[in-house]
Amino acid sequence: MLNVVTREEAVRIILEKIPEAAEAETIGLSEALGKVVAEDILSPEDLPAYARSTVDGFAVHAADTYGCSEALPAMVTYAGKVLMGEDEKRVLPKGSCMQVPTGGQVPDGADAVVMVEHSEDLGDQFRYMLKPVAPGENVNAKGRARRSATSTPSRSRPRSKR
Repeated sequence: MLNVVTREEAVRIILEKIPEAAEAETIGLSEALGKVVAEDILSPEDLPAYARSTVDGFAVHAADTYGCSEALPAMVTYAGKVLMGEDEKRVLPKGSCMQVPTGGQVPDGADAVVMVEHSEDLGDQFRYMLKPVAPGENVNAKGRARRSATSTPSRSRPRSKR
């Protein structure tokens, strides 16, 4: 049955359910379930630390793929491969592509990744893109999860134990 209460009564009921803040203590991670942090935690770096590919494919300038299709592929110069864990220093020129693995660093200059399934390798110095991509497609931007010097809010509500 529906029991309607006043606004003031609803606030009182909610506040009764919120536990009082405890004193701060230092504990191990294994003891932290159900606890909240007492102060903000600053991230020392961007997470991820670099733009990374979410698929196996080819890092490209999205504009180089506009209008392409299986019938009329975009022909881009193959500029090499980025290896997993490699700190890629090369800058991708327009009209070029670099092969990148899932989780691999997307080189500077590239703004999207074409899935390997949407490309062709005919054994020459080009790779043929069969589907256009938009800027940011298949890429996790640097700092997307957490920017350096940003904080994890303190005094957040604890999660229930599972």
